Amino acid sequence: MPTCIAIIAKGTQCTRRSYEGNERCTLHINTLAITGPNRTAAKEMQYVHKKEIREMAEAFHARREADPDNAENITRMYLADVTLRRAQQNRVFQELITRQRDHIRLTGVDPDGGAHERARARNRDIVERRRAQLAQIQARNADRINNLINGINNNIVNGGVNHLEAARQLVRDRAAAVGVAAQQAPPPLGLQARERPLAAFAADPQNVHTTAAVQQTKDIVAKIRETVVPEGYRWHATISSKTPFEIGLECNLSQKAAWQMMSQYAQDTSIYDIEVGIYGKVLDCVWQYVKASSDKEDLCRIIKRELEDNIGMCAQGNLSRICNVLAGYMDGIGSQESLSERLGRLLPPLMELEDVTERIRQALVILRDNHVPVGEWDTWMDPLIEDEDRGVYGIFRDALLAV
Repeated sequence: MPTCIAIIAKGTQCTRRSYEGNERCTLHINTLAITGPNRTAAKEMQYVHKKEIREMAEAFHARREADPDNAENITRMYLADVTLRRAQQNRVFQELITRQRDHIRLTGVDPDGGAHERARARNRDIVERRRAQLAQIQARNADRINNLINGINNNIVNGGVNHLEAARQLVRDRAAAVGVAAQQAPPPLGLQARERPLAAFAADPQNVHTTAAVQQTKDIVAKIRETVVPEGYRWHATISSKTPFEIGLECNLSQKAAWQMMSQYAQDTSIYDIEVGIYGKVLDCVWQYVKASSDKEDLCRIIKRELEDNIGMCAQGNLSRICNVLAGYMDGIGSQESLSERLGRLLPPLMELEDVTERIRQALVILRDNHVPVGEWDTWMDPLIEDEDRGVYGIFRDALLAV
């Protein structure tokens, strides 16, 4: 399988294998979607330019150490060479930016427009989540204050106990009760049943096409197909149903995602030899489940995300993605993402964090929580950090491993 063509922060080509039907690996496909093709091209050119300057500096230091008597001339030549090279790099970079702007003016289309809009949508979601979390915290604090006041009043009325000690004891009792409850409460049985077999499955980097994955997909498809689909929403080899049109409208799909969904829906492909038109038939069932669900709004957002992630995937990947929509909602349906796919989804959004320290911290937590071997951390971190950030990365990594 070909190697990913992306250029990482060190200025070298990515060493991971490209994803099926794409020139980039899963991580860099998602990075491209988040960053945008124009901005990605500019950043990758800058990575290469930094590598060139870094190599010139290394050669300069080596020459000066080898010939200390001629250090002054070597330094003068190096400064002249590096100044000329930076000027050449700036010219090449500005030519790239000019070509990109000319293309936008000529076509009226900004290739990074979708990435910009998704970034704005993510920021809006973050703001709304933070507002909701703040409201919940304020409500909980109000309840705690009321309970504390009531407890103090009861203690005073019933026993005349010193109100300060009563307050302290009440807080201690409540903290102890919460701590015990948190330690003793097991996760829901349904969640345990879903996640135990899933952990080993997700660790398989080729899970979409392995025998176990194929069988799991078939089992999930069979479960989803139990959903009743009324007339007018059923897939047909020659007549389109209402399903894809309603999804496109109600889930606010992008043009590319809608086209990908329609192209898959219109085919009578027998994915994994299950049966002809299986993508369309499963999508019909998923949509009927979503329409009838009290969580429809959340599920529509999940559909949008999965169908956006579907872009460029093979037929098997498209089928797996629409099955993922109901993961955690329909009993017995769990996520089918491989470890590589999950990291390819979770890590690229961190590129939007301007605070490098926070970006590194969150990335390392993701790697740890997903049980990525420590020996692979450097490879996954490469697209997220510059050379000057590696010291910070090393400190965070060592601290996390020491916990």
